[in-house]
Amino acid sequence: MANTKFSNAVYILVAIATSENEQLSSQKIAAQFNSSACVVRRIMSELKKSQLINSTRGSAKTTISKEPQEITLYQIFKAVTPDYKILNVDEKVDQSCPLTRAVPEVLKTRYEIMQQTMENQLKEQTLQDIIDDIKKTQSQ
Repeated sequence: MANTKFSNAVYILVAIATSENEQLSSQKIAAQFNSSACVVRRIMSELKKSQLINSTRGSAKTTISKEPQEITLYQIFKAVTPDYKILNVDEKVDQSCPLTRAVPEVLKTRYEIMQQTMENQLKEQTLQDIIDDIKKTQSQ
């Protein structure tokens, strides 16, 4: 099953950052990307805990806590998927077989490198980069 929590969090932050003082309720945001208000509120709670947004309970006025160029995709990723690994090794293998016993350790090393590469890429990209790319796409 694909994890869409990160992309949903990015969408929520883009919606908030580009709302131009419009009040956005969790219901309104959820309707924009075909989700439930409950899912949106849960993600917003995680973004608030990570100090990426400011919100007041019962108010539809939510703001981002920093300028979009100061929020990296890595910060968003870690806010909503702190322990997420893009690839996982199945370690339940036949320990009596030398081949299958070695595979998890070999894969684990490579998967860690892939995870680090992805995280480094996320550190280099900001919410503003996403907003800029959306604007370019909309103007085409």
